[in-house]
Amino acid sequence: MNSPLIRLILAAIVFVLPMTALVSSSAPTLPRGKKVGDDVLSLAHLTEVALDIQPLTQCLKDRGMTAGKVAAAWSEALSDAGIGVVEPDAGTPVLRLETKATTDPELTGTCFAAYLKVLQEVHVSRLNRTLMVPTYVYVMGGMDRERVLADTATAAINILLNGFIDHAELATEKMAKEGV
Repeated sequence: MNSPLIRLILAAIVFVLPMTALVSSSAPTLPRGKKVGDDVLSLAHLTEVALDIQPLTQCLKDRGMTAGKVAAAWSEALSDAGIGVVEPDAGTPVLRLETKATTDPELTGTCFAAYLKVLQEVHVSRLNRTLMVPTYVYVMGGMDRERVLADTATAAINILLNGFIDHAELATEKMAKEGV
């Protein structure tokens, strides 16, 4: 009952399947005219963001990935999409990347998750305060063999960013149709 195959199956059930559900539910595949969620609408008219690439997990660093490389790639992609990258400042939305990973010696791969969050100032009426909170979260996860983990994680991180850009464009189009 303690075989590596059973552990692999359990890891898939516990980690990969919920991540797949999260990703598929937040994918930018909404047909035109359908309701766009408030989390996506919060991305409308974003013209600039501050990047906050959190330190990557050690197993990703061990495979050559760095926060600096991710920041450089994201800065270029955001610029190409018309979203400027600026230094953090009060009121500037923050685009944050966080990663988690775990390796079990009895499994043939490493499980990882990447979280893209957009933090924005939001006024909470009941507190009469403006707080910096995540208004949008996009999650990707997966599992792969250690020798190709960096490629798989890089692809997942790129999917996160491209999904964010697609959602920002969708939100801007939706708000423009409403005259906002």
